[in-house]
Amino acid sequence: MSIHSHSHRSSLPLSFTSVKTAKDYRAMAEECAKWAREARDDDVSAPLLQLGQMWLDAASKLDGLPAAK
Repeated sequence: MSIHSHSHRSSLPLSFTSVKTAKDYRAMAEECAKWAREARDDDVSAPLLQLGQMWLDAASKLDGLPAAK
């Protein structure tokens, strides 16, 4: 199963396209973590966790903080 499958795209919240605040970015990171926990294999969960980290880094940047390591 690909992370880019149609079922994932259609299940993205509408706010995904209009993310603007650090709070929104953190919410998307939490969604990625949730999807990673639900994934059946590492080929799916690992990229989701990486994407979640990117959302957290973006939130930190908006807050004027350094990205998490």
